[in-house]
Amino acid sequence: MNSLKTAVQLTVALLAFCCASNITAQTVDDAPIKVNTVLLNVPVVVSDKDGRNITGLKKEDFSVYQEGVKQTIEFFANTEEPMNFAILIDTSKSTIDALPYMRKAAKSFLGTIGPQDKGMVLSSDYEITTLSKLTSSVDKLRGGIDAATTTNMPSDQAPVPPGTLFDAIYRIINKDFAGEKGRKAIVILTDGFEIGKKISAGDLITSLTESDTIVYPIIFVSRGTISLLPKNLKTVTLDEILNIPPANYMRDIANVTGGRVYSADTSDFSTAFQKIADELKRQYVIGFYPTNAEGGKSANITIKVNRDGAVVRSKKTIRLKPRTPDGKKKDK
Repeated sequence: MNSLKTAVQLTVALLAFCCASNITAQTVDDAPIKVNTVLLNVPVVVSDKDGRNITGLKKEDFSVYQEGVKQTIEFFANTEEPMNFAILIDTSKSTIDALPYMRKAAKSFLGTIGPQDKGMVLSSDYEITTLSKLTSSVDKLRGGIDAATTTNMPSDQAPVPPGTLFDAIYRIINKDFAGEKGRKAIVILTDGFEIGKKISAGDLITSLTESDTIVYPIIFVSRGTISLLPKNLKTVTLDEILNIPPANYMRDIANVTGGRVYSADTSDFSTAFQKIADELKRQYVIGFYPTNAEGGKSANITIKVNRDGAVVRSKKTIRLKPRTPDGKKKDK
């Protein structure tokens, strides 16, 4: 009798376990799966028609559209987050006359950063040189700026090697800024005539589209610039410079990140740096989960503000990095 009772209890327990397992399996199988759960943060700058930054806006003042479809804003910040910045100095031979002024202006920018901000300094000519790694030490950054010098070419008789400006930008966003939280910006001091040795303009644009880094090129007129322009230096405008390849890439790099191109001569590098610092302190960050945005594919976005006369500047295209079979983001 006891044996029969025990057998019945075991049978009931086994059936209960099987039913529970089946129910659990059905629940897991039937549960909706989020294919893309990547929160995309987009830096946004809002100004009036005269270029003055508009502050004090709230989450409700913004709306985000992806391919015309309104998205839900999941994250909003209008306070000063820690900033990660890179000062990239073009030290190619054509910039030799402007280099002392570039160093002076870059140092003035250090006076605008906070104790939680981190920066790095790099130079770019025919090779990339890290003059100061990412640090919050102003003294180390100042030392890095002082170390920026025009590098001697391998041989006076050899052809001029290709520049590495694009390669440096690519490395900063994919390596130096990887994993860093907060605002990210690259300030480039260049005459606009250096490109990339290994990284093409197309590859760089793609990588910037995937990034949340804003790029601010400061273009100045060098002897190399003048030789390519048909007019006298006094009549040169930024638009004229940016219409000459490869300087026009600087405009594309700024536009795709929501940044801005500044023109400068040796007397107003500091003015350009101050404008960039003011803008970075007053930017907003909008976060949302892109819908139907597969890795490796681009999507157009529009950010609007319900304020009359407001001018919104942000990236207009997003692109999620392709994923490997193990689900991790794939880097080139």
